[in-house]
Amino acid sequence: MIKIISAAILGLLLVSCGPPQDSHGTHESDDRTKYVGEFKDGRSHGQGTLTFPNGGKYVGEFKDGGPHGQGTVTSADGEKYVGEWKYAELHG
Repeated sequence: MIKIISAAILGLLLVSCGPPQDSHGTHESDDRTKYVGEFKDGRSHGQGTLTFPNGGKYVGEFKDGGPHGQGTVTSADGEKYVGEWKYAELHG
């Protein structure tokens, strides 16, 4: 299940249509994926939480619109990966 969530995160490369300036905020996509956290140049960048409609969640660092750095992804059934992300892919 973690690989499915990882692929979904990579496919989203969230959040390019968030707030236009550097800020903290919330963005919800058409498929009800929700990001709450920091933005830079309108993209998720800094600390944030990405929640998927199926109940899966990523909490951690973002860079240029996707997970990058330390983070935890938890699937809806409780499977968990804690570790590094590099450009929205599991790394480590």
